[in-house]
Amino acid sequence: MGIPNDGPTVMSLGDGATEQLWKTRDRLAQKAGQRSNVYFVTGEVYKGHWKDNKKDGKGTLMYRNGDKYEGEWRAGKRDGQGTMWVNVGNGRYTVEYSGGWQEGKTHGFGILYNEYGEKYEGYFENGKRHGKGRQTYGGRPIDGFGGDVYDGEWAAGMREGYGVLQMTNGDRYEGQWAQDLKNGAGTYYYAQKGKKYEGVWKDDIARCGSYSAYNSGVGEALPLPVLQMAQPEEVLAARKAEVTSASC
Repeated sequence: MGIPNDGPTVMSLGDGATEQLWKTRDRLAQKAGQRSNVYFVTGEVYKGHWKDNKKDGKGTLMYRNGDKYEGEWRAGKRDGQGTMWVNVGNGRYTVEYSGGWQEGKTHGFGILYNEYGEKYEGYFENGKRHGKGRQTYGGRPIDGFGGDVYDGEWAAGMREGYGVLQMTNGDRYEGQWAQDLKNGAGTYYYAQKGKKYEGVWKDDIARCGSYSAYNSGVGEALPLPVLQMAQPEEVLAARKAEVTSASC
């Protein structure tokens, strides 16, 4: 008997033109321009502009967990300027990131907050802090007031290059960084002592340099630790006894 026909196989387009019905349905399903809420099987909801059946232009995506992104899209990915909001319950949101995006990742200048209220304001590349940026650690939520502050260069999400770290106890480090640690030439100011160390660092440890008062201009060379054997005479006598015993 064959497969039953569910309806007409062609659609009139007017002026005598026709189109196969499957093509009509496929064309109408392709999203372009501005659309109201579009629901996804993943639980997400998007409202905004489309191009070639992909999110493109300005739009808002509500994620399944209640978080949302508001901003620009390109070819289905967050691209341009946009803000990522975190759902904190009871219809309230807090900003997680606001700034530039590229290919779905943070890129260019932006401001990032973490769950502790710490704040980074600066440049990103491929989703990581990269370039000039200012990071607060601890302190007051919202603006980080009262916490340690690093202002300087970043690479691949870590402090890299020249930067200044100002600590809440008044201490301050000015110098080079690598792999998120003090590495290379740098000066550390001890606020409580009124002293400073100026020299070379390796993985956050002072290696060689001078220790002096602020603005004195005259450095006191840091003494090297004295390495010597404990109780040398007793050790020598014991060693002689071992040699004598072995030769007998």
